[in-house]
Amino acid sequence: MEETDVHGRFATVVIGDYHDPTLNLPDIDKHAAKVAAVLRSLGFSEDLREGDTTATQVQQWLTGWKPSARRLLLYWTGHAQELGDDIALFCGDYYHDHPFTKVSGRDLGQLLASRSAVEIVVILDVCKGGVGVGAIVNAFRNTVQDREFALGHEPGLAVLSSARTKEFARDGVFAAALDHILSEGPPPPTDTYHGWTARDRLITPTELYKALCVHLHNSGADQRPDFAQERAVDGFFPFFENVRHHPHRPDVTVDTLRERAFADTDLLEHFLVKFRGIDTPSADGWYYAPRPAPQARITDWLSTGDGMLVITGPPGSGKSALLGWLAAMSTPDYHREAADKISHLADIDLPPEGAIDAGIHAKQHTLQECVAFLGDALELTPPGGGWQEPGPLVERIAALAERNGHPVTILLDALDEAYPADQSRIAVDLLAALAAQPRVRVIVGTRPNREDPGNRAITPDGPWTADGPLIRALTTESSRVIRLDIDPGSTHAITTYLTNRLLDPATSSPYRGDISLAGTTAGIIAAHSNGIFLFARLIARALINRDTPLDLITSDADGLLNGGVREAFEADLTHYGSDRDRVYDLLAPLAWAQGAGLPRRDIWLALANALSRPGITYTEQDIAWVLEHAGAHIIESGEDGQTVYRLYHQAFNDYFQLNIDHAWVQRTITHTLLDLTYPS
Repeated sequence: MEETDVHGRFATVVIGDYHDPTLNLPDIDKHAAKVAAVLRSLGFSEDLREGDTTATQVQQWLTGWKPSARRLLLYWTGHAQELGDDIALFCGDYYHDHPFTKVSGRDLGQLLASRSAVEIVVILDVCKGGVGVGAIVNAFRNTVQDREFALGHEPGLAVLSSARTKEFARDGVFAAALDHILSEGPPPPTDTYHGWTARDRLITPTELYKALCVHLHNSGADQRPDFAQERAVDGFFPFFENVRHHPHRPDVTVDTLRERAFADTDLLEHFLVKFRGIDTPSADGWYYAPRPAPQARITDWLSTGDGMLVITGPPGSGKSALLGWLAAMSTPDYHREAADKISHLADIDLPPEGAIDAGIHAKQHTLQECVAFLGDALELTPPGGGWQEPGPLVERIAALAERNGHPVTILLDALDEAYPADQSRIAVDLLAALAAQPRVRVIVGTRPNREDPGNRAITPDGPWTADGPLIRALTTESSRVIRLDIDPGSTHAITTYLTNRLLDPATSSPYRGDISLAGTTAGIIAAHSNGIFLFARLIARALINRDTPLDLITSDADGLLNGGVREAFEADLTHYGSDRDRVYDLLAPLAWAQGAGLPRRDIWLALANALSRPGITYTEQDIAWVLEHAGAHIIESGEDGQTVYRLYHQAFNDYFQLNIDHAWVQRTITHTLLDLTYPS
């Protein structure tokens, strides 16, 4: 039986006393104890090795060490030497050139292949350990290759050494590094390295190896780790618990995470549980500019209204920002958290505390997922088979409202970005059905129309001027629709937003300290924005990154201002100079992400190479580089216990999906994912 109460099992082979006393390592037990302690803190249960340290006894113990667990880890530390293309691990009875006082890497790999564990990690903290990495993995591979395994039970082995071939392992250096990385997390990201994040529940052996390489290099160590792994299916296996795992971090841009400019509090975690994926106050959120007319209508509806309320407008008009502000500010005491960052908070007509009970961002989610998310957010016990259809949830929410004696208010953003086949059903069977119940209210953010992915052209007069099928599915009453494209206060709101951005002391903006210049510049940009906040954000990013303020009368400024979101985004890509195509190729796969985003592990990189120009090959260092240099366009999120990434806005997705063969892209993605799962 496989143990279910522990994360995995581990054992240590510590050889510090030798037949030849000149080889003795007096401090090795202390270093091994440090490793054992950190493994226990990660949920591994220790199997204490029995018997003496002679080669015969060690091999006998290894042969019998067959604990029932999915994950096994063996840590071996002591002396070793090269043995041709293999490694000889010295045992306590070692003396020069005696073949029976050592355990070879080949023997160790064959022994481990007979375990029932699905995931095995070997850590060699020995001199010249690199030569043993390949020997152990090759022996393991050759031993298991002719066996058949049930899907999901194909064995995997990863071997990590503290030093490469011909390198010496300094006393205690690797053990200290291992303890630090597993206890404190990976080194800070750079444009060549990006480790795991707080959203990753588990760390892969590959990720641990790369973090150790960076850490040891940064600390000036004279040794470099080595690594190899083998698995029949899938290129990696998550193995170590991440002690810094924090699943309810806000979905924010990578730049925001670099700046640590968000409130990481219990209150925020509560908000994120209640409002799945809804934008929250972060670096951009602190710049939120009041929109008096829409906010007054929403606040009035929350006080006295019923049924349905729809917030609509073209891409980038601020729908999600408005709804994110609404959700955050309606959370009890949340506005107090924001008060020291939003200077104009006292001037905003705040919604009543607790006005919104639950909310979700519907991007790429199915009807069933939306139903499940809302049920969980409202802490409703699901039916026996789980939440499958909206009917039972609608009934339960109506009963909850009746029982509480006050309205239950649901917020759903990005209806038009939900799974295409389910958008109409989400609108009719879930949202409209909820709004029809007594004491149940629904506020929805959506573009007016569902778009044809093959025709994404946006003309000045449409398609945003007409109420499309999604809005008609939600309500036929125009009084229940708030159109941000005709908000008379949008220009003033964008001016306020831009002024705050340009004056932000946390940036290198050349406008800092000059309130008059920042205000004048913001007003000119707002006048050219046509009410589109996303356009203003892109222009602000370009101005903040300049060494000197831009003369808005020049031809350069004219080209920057007299365009739309597409042109502004294209201009931003152009600013990367010779790296423009690199940024384009690496961002493009994110435009096709489903759910919360693309996993960085394997998938993002594989898709970037599959979809990019012929002859171009990208590496993980390129992914780290784009996260460092184009992080303002990338949202970091979490899904299924791992970090995922998507583009900042649906309009960016539209840019990458314009004038491209969608069928070819989908075929390429499908074949790439199959190749990752079942490599030839």
